[in-house]
Amino acid sequence: MNFHFWQTSPNEHESGWIRGLTNMGHSVRVYICGDMPQSRMSLGLGQVDYGVAEIIRPSLVHMEECLQSCSTAEDLHFFTGIKEFQLNRMAYSLLSRSQARLFYISESKDIRGFKGVMRLLRDIVLDYYRRRRIDAVLAMGELGTKWFRRIGFDSSRIFEFCYAVADSSSHNRDIAPDHDPGRDANSFKVAYVGQLIKRKNVDSLLMALASINNEGLSFTLEIIGSGEEEVHLRQNASSLGIASVVNFLGAMKNDELRAHMRESDLLVLPSAWDGWGAVTNEALLAGCRVGVSLMCGSSVLAKNMPKCFTFPSGDVHTLASELRKQIAYGRVTQEERATKCVLARSMIGEVAIAKYLLHIVDFVIAPANNRPVQPWELPTTQFNHRKL
Repeated sequence: MNFHFWQTSPNEHESGWIRGLTNMGHSVRVYICGDMPQSRMSLGLGQVDYGVAEIIRPSLVHMEECLQSCSTAEDLHFFTGIKEFQLNRMAYSLLSRSQARLFYISESKDIRGFKGVMRLLRDIVLDYYRRRRIDAVLAMGELGTKWFRRIGFDSSRIFEFCYAVADSSSHNRDIAPDHDPGRDANSFKVAYVGQLIKRKNVDSLLMALASINNEGLSFTLEIIGSGEEEVHLRQNASSLGIASVVNFLGAMKNDELRAHMRESDLLVLPSAWDGWGAVTNEALLAGCRVGVSLMCGSSVLAKNMPKCFTFPSGDVHTLASELRKQIAYGRVTQEERATKCVLARSMIGEVAIAKYLLHIVDFVIAPANNRPVQPWELPTTQFNHRKL
């Protein structure tokens, strides 16, 4: 089988399973139809590692020629951005008349409010013909699978999926010591990573921490990111009386972020909506605990991971209760972090997701009685949970 991935721009969140496939000896081509946005390049994401996959920059003029040699039943094409990008849309249109097998990779759209209803109606219309031609949908998390059922895709063709970030030794190299001499050894370190915009709902995290601030608990919150809400969030932290334990660190490059995750005890992602939230992957692969809003696609990763949790977006009381439990667990020890790293790689690492993708392909080609099970929902009984 030959794997072909059509990407709107270089995408580090899809590069993991591509490296996994090439490392297992599969033939992989990556078609990059646009440039990486400047906002992502500023975070040190300009160079995406696709392993030994062949990289192709297609053009409208030579599209038919480009596809002539990869339109057989042995060719598997995986698309993102079919509706938004002309090159992807043209490639899909041409391949839909061939014997190639076509897969759709996508997150859920934002379902909130009137705009959410309009997005739903738009996709019901625009995906009408694709619902019959697409062989399978790789939908990000439960939010994604629900979205594609709503717009009319057959449930038998929808598979819950997740992004795969790099899980090399750089994630758990130099694991943070149990007692960091640079800060209070007893201070529980909470982190938020992401844009500082209203949709990320960072205010709810500030309010939850403020509600437990007078209980004698020792913690700090480090906010990594930038955005239009930063001034407001600084003012809110001050008005809530927690400015002394909240640090705004600005945006970080990817390598810096990974190093920071290896020193954090808990990542909280409180978004009002997030199609996925790849920082959840980064945190878990660094051995960090996570708390994720149920309005994030990546919340599925927290549900089966020991000492991690999910919570309804905007529910400050529930979030505060979970934070209280986390601080009671204590700091993440070296043993817990190392064990979590191994567990995370077995669930969401490059090889784990690549193998899961192969199981989906096999099932699509020759349906069996048992559908593939996503690795992040497999039993974790082989791990000593006392270390987690």
